Amino acid sequence: MKMTVKHKKGNHYSSTAWIQALRNIFVNKKQPLYVVLRFSESCKYHIEGQDQDDINKVVISVDKDSLFGQNKNEHGLGWRYNPKKDLFESFDYKRVDGEVKFFLIGEGDYDVDIPAIIKLQYPFLKSAWFGGNHPAPNDMQYSLSY
Repeated sequence: MKMTVKHKKGNHYSSTAWIQALRNIFVNKKQPLYVVLRFSESCKYHIEGQDQDDINKVVISVDKDSLFGQNKNEHGLGWRYNPKKDLFESFDYKRVDGEVKFFLIGEGDYDVDIPAIIKLQYPFLKSAWFGGNHPAPNDMQYSLSY
């Protein structure tokens, strides 16, 4: 199955219609799930300073205390565009008690499949999120297949 994720220029959150479909797929699985990300050229971006290195989230699972506010505990599949390499990078992203850790799990060009394996830890999902301090600098679209 393939889902399209869109970020509009000036927004952090993506369209949320697809998030309910992901709940049963990701959270209710006992085993890790194999997914494929495919970015369009529209996902390339340049943000001044260290915010270029922020991890954008495709899927975010959170604990109940993080459901309606700052995510103290979260786990998800993340990505960013790396202009130095001219590649997209995917990450296993975790925040535990506010401390962020992320691990590179794949990279590739636009219009290329980037595989990932993920098993989310927390029972609640939030919509895809672009950036840290900066919202999406342009309209973006990418796909998630599983």
